[in-house]
Amino acid sequence: MTLLTPWEIEQTWGSHQPLLRGVLEVLRPLSAVECGCGDFSTPLLRVHASQVVTIEHDVRWGKKVRERFPESPYHDWLLHPIPANNGTDPAAMPEDDLRLLQEFYSGLVKSLPPYGFLFVDTFRCARVPAALALAPRTGLVLLHDVEPSSRDFYQYHLLDEMWKGWHRYEHRPEGRVARTHALPWTALYSREPLPLEAMQAPIVRESMRLWGQEVRLERIDG
Repeated sequence: MTLLTPWEIEQTWGSHQPLLRGVLEVLRPLSAVECGCGDFSTPLLRVHASQVVTIEHDVRWGKKVRERFPESPYHDWLLHPIPANNGTDPAAMPEDDLRLLQEFYSGLVKSLPPYGFLFVDTFRCARVPAALALAPRTGLVLLHDVEPSSRDFYQYHLLDEMWKGWHRYEHRPEGRVARTHALPWTALYSREPLPLEAMQAPIVRESMRLWGQEVRLERIDG
C-alpha cells in the first residue's frame, strides 16, 4: 500500500479547499454544519463562520481534531460512533445499521440551531443520509468527491431527486497525485443563483496554491 505524504493528503483529502474558501470568503454564511471534521475544513469554518456544529462518526479521529480546535460557545462538537468506518460500502450496510444512521440524522435536525451552510465530507456510508436529512434545512450545500467515478461509490444518485430546483456548481481539478489518486471534484448546491465571477478569485487562488493550475468554478445546471 502506498502511503500519502502530508502534501499529497492535502492535494486529495483537502481538495475541497478552493470551493470552501470561495463560499466562506464571498458568500459568508454566518452558521455552518460540518459533517466530517478535518485538518482543512474545520479550521476554515471556525475562522469564517460565527457558529459551527461539527458531526464526526470516527470518534478517535474526532477527538484528535477536537484537541486542536476545542469546543467553545461558537463551536459545538457531536462525536457519534456508528458500526462502520470510512470505507464501509453503503450498499452493503446491514438494514438495521442503515436505519439507525438515518434515524440519527432525522432526529438531529430537530435539535440543530438554524444554519446557513452544510459541508458534507464524512464517512462514505453516511454522506447520503446526512445530506437527505440536513440539506432541506439550508440553502447552501458543499459535497466533496463528486467526480463521475465516485457517483456509485457514495450512492450519490440517491440525492438526484432532492437536488431538483437547486443550482449546481462544480470545481473540477485535473490530474493525479502520487500517480494513483485522481484529484477529487467538489460540488456546490444552492437554492439561489450565486455570484459566480465574484467567487472565482479565492477559488483560483487556492487552486494555484494546491496544484499550480487555474481551476475555475463551473455552473452545471439550474
